[in-house]
Order: sequence, then C-alpha cells, then structure tokens
Amino acid sequence: MKRNLLLLPLFVLVGLLAASCSQPRSPQGPCSIHLSCSLEGYSQGLLTLADGTVLDSLRLTDGKLNFSRTDSTLMPYVAKVQLVNDNDPSDDIYMPIVVEAGEVTVVLDELYSTWGTPLNKEMQHFFVGMQRVSESLEGETDPQMVISSYSTYYKKQILLHSDDVIGRFILAEYGANLTPDDGMEVKTVMK
Repeated sequence: MKRNLLLLPLFVLVGLLAASCSQPRSPQGPCSIHLSCSLEGYSQGLLTLADGTVLDSLRLTDGKLNFSRTDSTLMPYVAKVQLVNDNDPSDDIYMPIVVEAGEVTVVLDELYSTWGTPLNKEMQHFFVGMQRVSESLEGETDPQMVISSYSTYYKKQILLHSDDVIGRFILAEYGANLTPDDGMEVKTVMK
C-alpha cells in the first residue's frame, strides 16, 4: 500500500503533463504598432505586406499614428510601414517591421528604430549591423571587397534567422546581393 502511495504523485504528474500537451495552443494576441515621426511633410501612414497589399491606412496626427493587427493566425510576418508625403508622391519612406503579438514602437527621425517585441528587436539589430558594415567600408575603393563584405553579412544574418521570418525577409530583400558561393550556402539551408 505504501508503495502505491509513492507512485500516486508520479501518475498525477504524468496525467497533468499529458492533458496540457493535448490542449490546443491559444492564438497569439494582437499586435499594436505605435509610430512617431518628427520629419516634415509626411501625413499618411500605410501598413502593407511585402507584395504591396495595403492592410491599413491612417493619417498622422501630430506626427503619430497607431495600427492594430488581430490576424494572429498569420503571425508573425514582416510588414512595411510606409509614410507618404502628400506634397511629393515620389517621396515616401518605408520601414519593415515584424507583426507579432505585443506592442511595437517605431520612431522615425534622423534614424529609424524599432523595438518592443523579440523579433522587432532582432530586426533592429540587423539594420544596425548593416550600418556598421557600411561604416567599415567607408573609403573602400575595391568593389569586390564591398560586395564580399555585404554578402558575408547577409549570409550570416540569413543563417542566424533561418527559422524565423527575419531570415526570409533578408533573403527576399537582400539575397540578390549574395556572392554565388554565399548564395549556394544559404540555398542549402533556406529550402
């Protein structure tokens, strides 16, 4: 009898574990995107997919706007926040963000920055790293060195993010800048 009492907690633990694994995962929560822009002339913001499909459109009020996405079954995905200048339709700015559960903050002044959710922090790290590569190549006159440096950086970031939407975004946006060798290495991982 004593032996059975000792096994009882083990059976209860196994039962609880099995029950928790069999229940469906709850969908992600909504994504709130808060943008502030101190640049002059931009009065409208669009939230678009990579293919240009407009998800939402809002006017900037005092340089600010807020988007909200509740399509949690599709999350996470990369979208673009595009700012449009009413006075010059050819002058627009776009910033990629990751739509995922949580609050995303986008600030556009002299520099672009985003933070608030794990993948948006990683996207920001990618762009900061790209700026560092650019700064390290300042004054470089050998085009092959420039091509190789960017290719190496893009390859590293794609491989680092091969399991998330950032890797697919970098490949789609910057993959054409990979050297043939780096492109083959990436292709074997990103099938």
